Amino acid sequence: MYACEFAPSSNGGIFDLTNAVSTVSGGQVGTSVDFFNDQFITLPVPFPTNDTSSTNFIYSKVYYASTGCYSSDSVYLVVNTLPDFTAGFLTGFACAPASIDVASLINPFATIPAGSDTLYYEDPAFSVLHPNPHTIGQPDTVYMVIATTTNPVCSDTAIAYIDVQGGTNHIASQDITFNFSNCGNVGNNIFTLTDGNADTLRTATDCKKVVAIQDIANGTDLGSIFVNEDIACQTPFHNGQPYVNREYTITPTTSDTAYVCLYYLDDDFALYNGDASLTGWPLLPTSTNMSLMGNICITKVDNGPINNPGSTATTIPNSDITASYDPNTTVWTVCFPVGSFSSFYCHTCNPGNAPLPVMLSYFKGRKQDQTSVLSWSTVRERNNSHFILERSRDGKTFSAISAAIPSQALNGNSEEKLDYSYTDQQPMNGHNYYRLLQVDLDGKNNYSQIVDVYFGNETLVNMYPNPVQNQLTVEVNTPKATAAELRIMDATGRVVRTVVMNLSEGLNETEVNMEGLADGVYLLRLSNDKGLNYSQMIRKN
Repeated sequence: MYACEFAPSSNGGIFDLTNAVSTVSGGQVGTSVDFFNDQFITLPVPFPTNDTSSTNFIYSKVYYASTGCYSSDSVYLVVNTLPDFTAGFLTGFACAPASIDVASLINPFATIPAGSDTLYYEDPAFSVLHPNPHTIGQPDTVYMVIATTTNPVCSDTAIAYIDVQGGTNHIASQDITFNFSNCGNVGNNIFTLTDGNADTLRTATDCKKVVAIQDIANGTDLGSIFVNEDIACQTPFHNGQPYVNREYTITPTTSDTAYVCLYYLDDDFALYNGDASLTGWPLLPTSTNMSLMGNICITKVDNGPINNPGSTATTIPNSDITASYDPNTTVWTVCFPVGSFSSFYCHTCNPGNAPLPVMLSYFKGRKQDQTSVLSWSTVRERNNSHFILERSRDGKTFSAISAAIPSQALNGNSEEKLDYSYTDQQPMNGHNYYRLLQVDLDGKNNYSQIVDVYFGNETLVNMYPNPVQNQLTVEVNTPKATAAELRIMDATGRVVRTVVMNLSEGLNETEVNMEGLADGVYLLRLSNDKGLNYSQMIRKN
């Protein structure tokens, strides 16, 4: 006898065993049939019309009333896997002229038994097949069915809502009313380019432009291209030199020659100019002064971001840059050729067109008892006078909490690794955002990246980078010491790696080795018996 699972992954079905009476009795009149759980026919099945069993044998007893004799037989119950979409409603979004393949919306952890058919319909009655479910270029609703080829047929349904919007000439995180940048991380976006083709990557929520790339035709595909864009809340400085608040990191599957266009707002350039003018640096062009087009330069940092140890910086000179301005959207488009990809920083060309220098090795913060311990290291110092530690409640408005922390370098110059630390004895409740102000001997200054030390009652988890190649960093900020287990599951739900984490109070940082895992999407679940239950999807490249 065959039945579908009564719930996904239950391994159990509901059987009406009386449907097998005629078969096991041979249809003979004057017989009665009973069913048992053991072959000695001593343990009756309690509910033969509603038996919940997994795949297994049960046994029948056929009693012949006319003779007082009986015979027995076995019945094999087979439970067919029940398909499961995991979600009844799916959503897809694309920016025209792109289209949506409805099949791509199905959760990779959905249960789709081997041999199943996935069908797509135009109507909720599942009577009219959808004409083109894999290339939908306009808003639509698709009704989906996963159906097995078993007897009986086991199935599950879901509804997909498709939204395809027209593209816009505004750029990511642009406030289109006042034309300024909303600071923060734009997120990881991905698109694919084959040899000789060009495309514009847009945000997945409002179709604003992120980058445009032309793959130069040479027989090599760039493949899948991951783009991360960070927007600082104010003009960043590095070793005394300012750069524009939008930082781009572009990582293709295959590093190859291409033509790249990055986007900035006129307000981004004006913000840069306001700080550059105070520190003696040249200015960028704006809508009110277009004569400064020759001042635009780009620093390309390999093994970035710019503060990473071992990163190398090169300048893309102004002679290789083409820039244009759209007064309707206040967007600057800055384009240039590249032979490889990495992180990109826009700034004014300095004497000799030198790239932004790399100095800080790291800047970290951690909770220790009721204090915040900040530590940083430099791998090179040039004319460094001192550091000042600044703190903020919102990550935007900072104030100094330390006096000048003198450089350890002789006369401010060193090529050796130097370590520094500072303890904030009175951190605020909640988030404490810290940054370093580095001041040169000539008064020029530079800000580090921002770190967050959290004092609160809930546990915070952060996993990066995403996508990841070899090493994944898992940060856990917990109010109490505890143990937790990190499970890494592949698209089939199989646990492929387990990491036990003994967490101390405060910020914990664990490096998880992702080497040896196949490329693809994984579900990472961090949990313990104290109520911690955090899940995140990570792509392994």
